[in-house]
Amino acid sequence: MARGLTWKKLLLVAAAGLLVLLSRTDPALAAEIPVDLYHQDLGVDLPNEVSSLFPASRRVNPSFIDPVVDPNLHLAFDSIISVIFLDEQTPRQNTLGYFTFDLSGAILSSGEIFPNASALGSGGLLTAGDTLDLGPFDAGTNIGFYVTRNGWLRPNNVRYYSLDDLNASGERRAALTTSADGVYQIFGFEDGRRIRRRSDYNDLLFAVETQPFDTSGSGAAPGVPEPATAMLLIFGLGIIGLSRSLRSKSERAALKK
Repeated sequence: MARGLTWKKLLLVAAAGLLVLLSRTDPALAAEIPVDLYHQDLGVDLPNEVSSLFPASRRVNPSFIDPVVDPNLHLAFDSIISVIFLDEQTPRQNTLGYFTFDLSGAILSSGEIFPNASALGSGGLLTAGDTLDLGPFDAGTNIGFYVTRNGWLRPNNVRYYSLDDLNASGERRAALTTSADGVYQIFGFEDGRRIRRRSDYNDLLFAVETQPFDTSGSGAAPGVPEPATAMLLIFGLGIIGLSRSLRSKSERAALKK
């Protein structure tokens, strides 16, 4: 068993490296994988925590979408933003992007982060830990995120924003909580055509880390799984951990000037 897992890990590492190399030479892959994408090993703690906080087909924790929680970033310092892919639970090939906005909610600029925010084996090439750095951004910048529904196949399709006022009827499309260690802000998006009472907000899950550390304006407290979910997490810790991607850690890019 140990030998088999070792070979699996080596194959995943080799595949990840090959995809990065091909993305720099193959136009089709280059469109799907950002040139500056890199991978960081998240271990099992953060992926397992996220699985417990956003369980499949379960109503999202109401505190994650409470109106007092602002699922946008309001930077107090000049910062680099690291966006880390965690998981997705949707049949669609969504696009994840970001935008900056002013105090009136008007969009000032925007850009794509993951053109195809789909996992390896689920219509895409991403694995948990794939990361893209954005910025630098000036202190005082307001940053939000958007998901284009099935945007990899239909770039002009409907967008769902973390800024409620940009969505139809002011819907809350983004859930937000903070990791138990306080390092990451964890975002979950709902891509259904309608928000339902049991919407799970795990159609796209990603984490955000700021450099220097800054969580200004989010108001998100560390998430706590429901008791039943926590029991399942403890029981299946090893199984869930081994099923996650085990690609090797890449060097973090130097802070951009």
